[in-house]
Amino acid sequence: MTVYKFEGRDFALSHEGIHLLRSRYNYKTIGYEKVERAVIGRGTEVSNALVALALGILLTLFAFYQARIVFNFFLDPAPGTIHIETIVLPVIPAVLGIYLIWIATRKGPVLTIRSKEGNRKMRLREFEKSNKLNDLKIYLSEILSSRLLIEGI
Repeated sequence: MTVYKFEGRDFALSHEGIHLLRSRYNYKTIGYEKVERAVIGRGTEVSNALVALALGILLTLFAFYQARIVFNFFLDPAPGTIHIETIVLPVIPAVLGIYLIWIATRKGPVLTIRSKEGNRKMRLREFEKSNKLNDLKIYLSEILSSRLLIEGI
């Protein structure tokens, strides 16, 4: 088993390279020699921020449309039955839509790795909360030297 110098939820660093993790299991290792460029900076923490933002806006608009229909039921002078699911229907899409908008616009520290195999974006928020972000920067700058770029953190 490899001993990690730094370990997070999504990835870990050791002398062998960058280990991509799922449930603390190493499913792929990117060697430091394969890294063409590494950037530490602020960015969106989700991979598909535009998709999440668009879906969040659509769900929120649908919730407002449904809420308007429910509001019109209450303003209608003719008595009628209003089912509970008609009242609850706007709530779930509104909550989910607002959450998706929030997660898509939330910025945090990220490590972006560009290699021949593709680009990877890894969150560094847990390192920032535990005050290990500076140690991580120093470790990566020693290993990657000129291939590491630190922007605005």
